[in-house]
Amino acid sequence: MADLKNVCKGQTMTRIARASCVFAGICVVIAAAMAQTKHPVHEPTVFSAEDEDTSAFRNALPPSNVVLDALLKTTEAQQSADELQKMGREEQRKLFQVVPVHLSRPDEVDWIVLGSGPMGGADNEWYWVVRQVGKRAEVLLFANGLALNVLRSRTNGYKDIETLWAGNLGYEVDRYFHYDGTRYKLVREHTSKLQSQ
Repeated sequence: MADLKNVCKGQTMTRIARASCVFAGICVVIAAAMAQTKHPVHEPTVFSAEDEDTSAFRNALPPSNVVLDALLKTTEAQQSADELQKMGREEQRKLFQVVPVHLSRPDEVDWIVLGSGPMGGADNEWYWVVRQVGKRAEVLLFANGLALNVLRSRTNGYKDIETLWAGNLGYEVDRYFHYDGTRYKLVREHTSKLQSQ
């Protein structure tokens, strides 16, 4: 009888140990899943080269080879092909500043890119939105303006984007872009007269 009690006691302890291990394993899986679904803290949403002190590009990176290749295949690069061909690869890389953002899923990094030199405008900035998946990158949007804003609203799983431009002629233009499942498309443009100071 004493042996049976010891066996039962041992089985109960084994079950408790197994249950504790299973519970601990479940807690680890849940914690890992929660960590992956958290959005990055302090991710920039306003991109402008105007104010260097608060610019999201203050801590920008140079583009990786795959992102640079995607940028050099754009229409804008083709229009500046003569100038770009005179440059070496590292000189071309210095024309761009990239900032990581999460436009769709928290585990996928996208890039907001600012161009300069032959890859920039005269009275506005040139911006690209690039999606990189592994060793492949594609440009989802080219937009020009004084600033690019990543909005909270989403279309087809991607955050909407707004660009702003103001000219010397006394008006400003807001453009809104939505992701259509393949790339960003212009969905609305609003022009308004600037308030005189």
